[in-house]
Amino acid sequence: MAFQEIIKVTDDMQNFTAITILTGSVFLSTLCMTKAQEMDLMLNDVAQDGDNYIYVAQDDDGDDTDMILDDIDMILRDYHVISLEKQSEVSLHVGFDYTQGDYGNLTKTRMFYMPVSLNYTVEAWRFRVSSGYVSVIGEENIIPGIGFATLLTDPSEGDIGQGNDNGIGDIFLSTTYAFNELRADNLYFDITAQIKIPTTGVGKGLSTGKTDFSLQFGMTKIIGNFLPFATFGYRYVGKTEYYDLQNIWFASLGMAYYLNRDITLGLSYDLRKSVNVNTANLQELQVYTDYIFSENWGAYFYGIAGLSDSSPNIGGGFQLKYNF
Repeated sequence: MAFQEIIKVTDDMQNFTAITILTGSVFLSTLCMTKAQEMDLMLNDVAQDGDNYIYVAQDDDGDDTDMILDDIDMILRDYHVISLEKQSEVSLHVGFDYTQGDYGNLTKTRMFYMPVSLNYTVEAWRFRVSSGYVSVIGEENIIPGIGFATLLTDPSEGDIGQGNDNGIGDIFLSTTYAFNELRADNLYFDITAQIKIPTTGVGKGLSTGKTDFSLQFGMTKIIGNFLPFATFGYRYVGKTEYYDLQNIWFASLGMAYYLNRDITLGLSYDLRKSVNVNTANLQELQVYTDYIFSENWGAYFYGIAGLSDSSPNIGGGFQLKYNF
């Protein structure tokens, strides 16, 4: 009886999540159309004026109008490409993420994640610390941040998660350095180093219980209203006696489109070598919408579709950002 009640609650949460994401998408789509009709702007040139950036746009009559942006971050505020901000900034991100998939198993595994991150940017440097509350309902060989992992031991014979676990997830510390400014006349590069600090052992089923290190390179370029971006990196995965894990490479390729100064639409393709030995590589498609409500508030909605057995079948969520 208790098991049936858990399944019912899980299904209710899944339906609620789907409705929330759908409602948010409809709301933002309507908002995008309204904003586009109000502004009807096409960015066609960029020039630098001191510490400000002048975007030359065309109004309804075809005349040029200058929009002075006190901070380039007003228009380049998406979660895939890190822009170089002109002044120091402290921001807080909170959100909700839901994924489900069979990962090659006979039954589905559902994950709920509520991330929290604190970011500090000063000149060319950005520092970030993040963690969150995670809940896994399903198979014992599915680990957050890893996906499917081959068990090297019988779960009943050791201190290892049995599925249906929840608690605080791993802590991630990262530092990003931007080699140049993000402008229309250059190609932007940055590098990010990240360390994963486990908060629990394998007994909770929420972590490998080992420390990971990764190094990532990113690049992008402004082309009118478009911002193509690409990343490539390598991750050293801490090994454990419970799972057959390996070091991996990862890459992503995508495009952002700035509908106006407040709204960004985007699409990305993510490819990652499987952390699990002899398993298909992870492949995902992601679509997203980023909206700036005010000088302090922003929101980001996204949906994902898995393209391999190592990926979740579907997923989605949102993040809220507050600039102090």
